[in-house]
Amino acid sequence: MARNFLLGYGEALTSNLERPDSGPIEKFFYDYQENKDFLLPKLYQLEKEFKRLPEMALTNGKVVGKLTIHPTHLAKSYYPKGLLSKFSISNIGSKEVKVKPRRVGTKNKKELYSTNCLYISLSKESLAEFIAAIESDSLNTTHRNDFCKLEDIRLFEGQEKIIGDVQGSTYKFEFAFHTPNKESSQVLAQFSDFSKYNGCTVDHKKGISVDGLSFLSVTCDKLTLTKLSEYSYLRSIRKMPEIGLLNPVSLQENKVVREVKLPDTRAENDKIKVAIFDGGIGGNTLSKWVQEHTFSDVQPLVEHVTHGSEVTSLLLFGPVEYDQTELPVPYANIDHYRVIDPLTDRCDLDSLDVLQRILSVISKKHYDFINLSIGPRNPIEDDEVHSWTSALEPYLVTGKTLMSVAVGNDGVLGNEMARIQSPSDMVNAIAVGASSSDNDDFWSLANYSSIGPGRSPGLMKPDVVAFGGSSSEPVEIYSPLTDGVHPKMGTSYAAPSVLRQAIAIKASIEKDISPLVSKTLLIHRAHANGNKWQHVGWGKVRSNIDDILYTQDNEATIIYERELLSSKYIKAPVPLPEIGSIKGKVYVKATLCYATKTDPQHPYSYTRSGVGVVFRPMGDLKDTVAFFSKNTLHPRNEQELRMDGHKWENTLSNEVSFEPEELKNPCFEINHQEREEGGPSKGSSLPFVLIITVRAENTPKLYDHIVQKYQVLQPLRTRTKVSIPLR
Repeated sequence: MARNFLLGYGEALTSNLERPDSGPIEKFFYDYQENKDFLLPKLYQLEKEFKRLPEMALTNGKVVGKLTIHPTHLAKSYYPKGLLSKFSISNIGSKEVKVKPRRVGTKNKKELYSTNCLYISLSKESLAEFIAAIESDSLNTTHRNDFCKLEDIRLFEGQEKIIGDVQGSTYKFEFAFHTPNKESSQVLAQFSDFSKYNGCTVDHKKGISVDGLSFLSVTCDKLTLTKLSEYSYLRSIRKMPEIGLLNPVSLQENKVVREVKLPDTRAENDKIKVAIFDGGIGGNTLSKWVQEHTFSDVQPLVEHVTHGSEVTSLLLFGPVEYDQTELPVPYANIDHYRVIDPLTDRCDLDSLDVLQRILSVISKKHYDFINLSIGPRNPIEDDEVHSWTSALEPYLVTGKTLMSVAVGNDGVLGNEMARIQSPSDMVNAIAVGASSSDNDDFWSLANYSSIGPGRSPGLMKPDVVAFGGSSSEPVEIYSPLTDGVHPKMGTSYAAPSVLRQAIAIKASIEKDISPLVSKTLLIHRAHANGNKWQHVGWGKVRSNIDDILYTQDNEATIIYERELLSSKYIKAPVPLPEIGSIKGKVYVKATLCYATKTDPQHPYSYTRSGVGVVFRPMGDLKDTVAFFSKNTLHPRNEQELRMDGHKWENTLSNEVSFEPEELKNPCFEINHQEREEGGPSKGSSLPFVLIITVRAENTPKLYDHIVQKYQVLQPLRTRTKVSIPLR
């Protein structure tokens, strides 16, 4: 095999560009009078409902309504900021809804259209002023234009907030609240009074608050639940799901297969910081590389420490090969946090006990890599962001921490119940499903592995799959509890396998690369092998680290790592030798991945940063190729991915082929776009990684030619002490 290493410092080839921003083309399907005739009665009804609600249910005297935007006015530049600001109407959240507009264009009509529904907060006085302005036709041109973008307006009713079927007498529920920064403490304090008034006591010590949202555990019966649902700033109510070890898949035989010898040296790189949150270790067999942290003195359950120790073993040593007698030296040391024990309430482990323990650690200590093979057992929802996802995502927005998350083992349930589980829907994490085999050429999705898609943004979930075992080919794991090797299967074991490869990349490269580079490389090298993208995402992560770090002679892989300022453009050239030296078709594969801030209260516009990417095969000429487009992102159907939806996906990957004469100084142009709460925003710097592989048929010296022509590109040298085992 050729030993051509990755080429780094691609960012040195990039340059800034000046490009004018183009504004939206204003086209309204409703004129002002038509919308006045339709929406004014809706405003009267909202005013009537306002008076019906009990005063204690109105947070700060405000009601929450649902303002639906016409489907053609979804871009951030169409956001009706002027109209909302004029009448002191606050946008406190949003969600995706399907509507049948009163009028749309004449081409490609559909029964239902995806659009944005804003949760708006307003007082009686604001509502009265809004109604008076419409009645008197006193809006100026800007505000009239904003008014013409509206599809509907009405009260956010209590029954709409209850997610799922509620049967029986008394249950524990998760209540999610809109808690804007200036009103957060008042929202929760007033709900506490409102709940006591209705005969229900809330334990605020078990609450979780993130930017714009707060989550509480509430125990009540169905009648009380209906009363509480009318609290105006309440967003959603769902039954509290049980947390667990992602429902590990059992094998009929779980006996010790054989024994292996532990290595006798310390980890390869003790500077890389790694954490696992799980069920514990249960002994000191791994103490040379693992430090266990606990939150109580209670003896853990055997099932918890079995799971925790096996997940840790996989992250340290990887799966055990059939002829392996000694385990490899770990790449890094691990802090293992036992966050599950008998003290935790099995019915209240969702956003509360366990999540609070995890947050108490990562809020104070930085880790480069984190593994989660535990989580709440419930499928994600398109229109709501779960408490775990909301609370953990902020710790990943810099790209300096990579979290691998198992997607769950409910794939066999079918329909919506088979969908990936929170928090694997985090856009900044790497969500991991399970493959049935470790063979990179012959594998399929394990039947138990939960499937996508994720939400949009975040459509491509799982991100990748890795060997998680099957009944015919289980994953062999060294257990420190028995000092032997056991057959297992589950996505719990696929997740640490992926993270181990990510750590191996960072540990192997001499240059101090970010975890975001590791994530991008894993996705760039992954291969779907003909499997559905909804099932395997970008594909299976390579089992052999050499297949990630090295290339053949007729190809070269270049890493670009830099930041991009808001509303700025850069040019990223694609390195190619002189066209005359290329003897066959050229394949260009590019993967772009960036870390982004998020708005959990706005699932429809969840990612705050987006990129516009244009590929110019002939350099400065205007001709472009649709390299990253909505079609390359495999939308679920023609309306699931919005017109500009692909611009807000923070992972893009595709490969396009060209004849040599079709390329001359090819380049990508990349533009950073920002939004906040769905509206325009500016000011942030975007950390991103672009990885490009160029490959040419019948051109065995391509790598050498590129290195000679672009001397700023340098092979990323390996650390001399790191051994990369062949598997």
